Amino acid sequence: MCGRDKAYDVALPATDRVQGVNDGDPTELWDMETQSRRKATINDLVDFTIVCDAMPEVDLYWPGVVATDLPPKISNLHEYAASACYTGKHVQHGAGDVTDARYLIQLASAIVGSEDELRKRPIISITHTPITPLRFEKGDIEAAVVFSRAGLPVVHLSMAVLCVPSRSLERSRLSTLRTLRARSFPRPPHPDRRLSTAPKAARWT
Repeated sequence: MCGRDKAYDVALPATDRVQGVNDGDPTELWDMETQSRRKATINDLVDFTIVCDAMPEVDLYWPGVVATDLPPKISNLHEYAASACYTGKHVQHGAGDVTDARYLIQLASAIVGSEDELRKRPIISITHTPITPLRFEKGDIEAAVVFSRAGLPVVHLSMAVLCVPSRSLERSRLSTLRTLRARSFPRPPHPDRRLSTAPKAARWT
């Protein structure tokens, strides 16, 4: 997985240490100034991104909060754009449907120069979460296929309910196998690993 800044490229599999990613996507947070809980905003996400960009323990970045001050149909795209502006690390996000996935690919392609350059240096990936009982949310799996066909990483994160100990591993394995079967990889990642960078943008207001 590649960073917008080549210095933050993540080699897989890891050979000498555990690689870390922050967890993300809560809709609320604890405001340290008011000492109260409130809805998260896009500026909160920018703050989290700046902190994680400075932390050597964070090898790739997952947008820290959901920007609830933006309309749901566009918030995901703004979360990625803000994250990509404020960290040089690889950004791992999500896509709720095909349209969402295509716009994320267009944004990342604009940063590196083209979709071909993005296949060479994938600076974005998405997570996919199958659920019990061995099924996929329609938009989620279709977005995963769009990313796979674009030659971009899709992280399988099983959400199978593991409530029966004797069958827990079996359920998790089956969800993984179904995901691999559903996805297709017609174009492998490009072997050329050249770097393209994009300038930082102004702070979201």
